Amino acid sequence: NLSSPALDEPIDSVARKVVQSGGPGTYVGYSMGARILIHSAVDATTLVEPNNVRRLVLIGGTAGLEQEESLWNRLASITVPTLIIAGSRDTKFTEIGVRMTAAIGANATFAPIEGAGHAVQLEKPREVAHLIQSWIDARD
Repeated sequence: NLSSPALDEPIDSVARKVVQSGGPGTYVGYSMGARILIHSAVDATTLVEPNNVRRLVLIGGTAGLEQEESLWNRLASITVPTLIIAGSRDTKFTEIGVRMTAAIGANATFAPIEGAGHAVQLEKPREVAHLIQSWIDARD
């Protein structure tokens, strides 16, 4: 079971706590935060409040790297609308974002942000905020 050194507990446990305490809504995660949210979405049936995750926004995240427990084979179980964002200069996570979008399916959207790197939300905060808000508005 994958754990986070910073959190000192399994990521699926952290995912459950985040979703249970956050309540219903759109969940936004960056890097490891995105990974935690992927866990919450693929494990939705095991959550105490499975309907809390209404939408996902994953920024610079992955379903698993070589040294980690992979969730790639479980991405198709994500049924909520999912926006995947990566900076265009972050080629690694742009490629991963395209692959995750395809693996999740029709309810996933990939959106690259031109001229940004891995910390796209810090490099282009207005663009990212506008993108997320427009995407949410289109689904309400």
